Amino acid sequence: MLAWVEELAFLMWLLLLRVGSWLWPMEVQHQWTSTTALLLVRLPQGSVDASLRLLHITDAHVSEGQLEPWERAHAERMHNAFREVRLPVNGSVGRPISVFRELIDLAGTAEAELVALGGDIVNFPHKATSAWTASMLSASLRRQDGATIPYVYTAGNHDWFYEGLSGSQTELRQEWRRTALQPLYDGSAAHAPWQSHDFGALEVGGILVLTVDNSLHQVTFEQLTFLRTQLLRWLPTVLLLHVPLSVNDSLRPFQGYALCGDPAWGESTDRSWRDERRARWPKEGNSRPTELFLEAVLAAAAPRGPLLAVLAG
Repeated sequence: MLAWVEELAFLMWLLLLRVGSWLWPMEVQHQWTSTTALLLVRLPQGSVDASLRLLHITDAHVSEGQLEPWERAHAERMHNAFREVRLPVNGSVGRPISVFRELIDLAGTAEAELVALGGDIVNFPHKATSAWTASMLSASLRRQDGATIPYVYTAGNHDWFYEGLSGSQTELRQEWRRTALQPLYDGSAAHAPWQSHDFGALEVGGILVLTVDNSLHQVTFEQLTFLRTQLLRWLPTVLLLHVPLSVNDSLRPFQGYALCGDPAWGESTDRSWRDERRARWPKEGNSRPTELFLEAVLAAAAPRGPLLAVLAG
């Protein structure tokens, strides 16, 4: 799309957003600890009540079972790296599969109404691990009264990636999402067979939960359009993605890494390309849709818009 058309579209959307914030103001207060967050929302007068108890799980890096012979050259490093992990909350050591199972059980005991899987749930697109994970979610996500707890899923950069495998990052993501990872999408309440793997939406408890796959550290024009359109529904909104957004200078870089939308993102800040045996990030840096996506998130944050929270890896 021509640059001037993109800018005009953004200005028109921004105008609609400002009208919405004037007619239907929405305020939010955040309270959080290292493991929990509480959002208190003041909705516009006449709005339907909104309430949601959500469990966010990300970066589980589950990989179990034997690798296929052809996988060893592309997955053995990550497979071995996540045999055991040290948990950041209490410093204990555990197996990713055991920790993940405990979190799924926690969803039931905590009476969660939705589980948000934010990417890198599996360590690489190992078919058996993906199938086991999807089956376990289907069988075990239950409240204490036996009711099913739905989940939403968006991919992380490791979910679909084999190190050193031929093909571009875009091609590999497209291939493994529709094959090995498809069982996880089939169970996601925000995904339908005719929908793209790039984004999804679910309204639950009066809250709009959006998923956007930014596992390439960039977003597309279609994803940008999806976000803008959904936000204009003016429902209290939570956005789920994998790569955190570079929303201010304190995150540029974050622990030495360039996040999604960081102005410095590109070839010179790509620290992992050798270890992962892939092409480096592009020299020209962020795409224009990625820059506009970041601007849209900032513009729509409550109280100026309906976006209450962003959940990331």
